[in-house]
Amino acid sequence: MRIFLNFLLFQRNIIFTALPISIIIAALTAESSNFGFFYMLSSLLIHISVYSIKAPEELYFYLNNGITKLHLFLSTLFVSIFMILISQLLE
Repeated sequence: MRIFLNFLLFQRNIIFTALPISIIIAALTAESSNFGFFYMLSSLLIHISVYSIKAPEELYFYLNNGITKLHLFLSTLFVSIFMILISQLLE
């Protein structure tokens, strides 16, 4: 349960940043059906920029709790795929 909560803590910053960006891009391109794809791109870019380049010291919390960089990347990818599925179901 603790690991799941750590994943949610990690995804919180990504979701709150990537969600508005994807909504704006989908609205500007008039392609609301591609919202999930835009979310996937923006969340992966945010993941790479924030946690890999900008502030790698923030990763120490997750690494000390036994979560690897691969697990964090896969969690971002999983949430992105989930958003794609939700956007396809809501069409």
